[in-house]
Amino acid sequence: MRKKRRQIDMPPSYVIEHLDEAIEKHWVKVHYQPIVRTITGQLCAMEGLARWDDPNWGFLTPPFFIGILEQHNLIHKLDAFLIEEVCRNQARVRKAGLPSVAVSLNLSRLDFINCDIFEIVENAVRKYNVPRDLLHLEIVENILTDRNKKIGEVLDRFRAAGYEIWMDDFGSGYSSLKFLKDQRFDLLKMDIVKI
Repeated sequence: MRKKRRQIDMPPSYVIEHLDEAIEKHWVKVHYQPIVRTITGQLCAMEGLARWDDPNWGFLTPPFFIGILEQHNLIHKLDAFLIEEVCRNQARVRKAGLPSVAVSLNLSRLDFINCDIFEIVENAVRKYNVPRDLLHLEIVENILTDRNKKIGEVLDRFRAAGYEIWMDDFGSGYSSLKFLKDQRFDLLKMDIVKI
């Protein structure tokens, strides 16, 4: 059995060169983090997060591979895979007659620029017959400070189609209550460390 090497020694080019293989061979997986109501202790949703368990390098930490994929305009491939996997899993749960909860997914600002993220989401939802209220879309506040009008237009399309839009890590950047009055979100996830 071959010993896995340390991630710290891995060249960043490895992520770029092996992304497609990692997706195809399911080295990249969706891990679900529970979202629990603090008052009741009840599970109310889950967040779908990317995890990469590489056969050569072991577990790659998300900040390492996500940053590289964003730098090289490849993050949309990872996000499209996660959307597909979450919808596939939602369909399995529903087919088994088990109770399902909504899953939120993070979208990169590059998803709005480098691909038709609305169509990617819609195609997966239709393919697996997943109700739109079982998929929530998370964005970070710096997406809205981007001057690209396309981002706002795509967010409007998501809202009009019935998706919830969540703001992730509110307070981690330049947001304020004044900033929020011009935006529409269904939920704010607070960055407790920075607020």
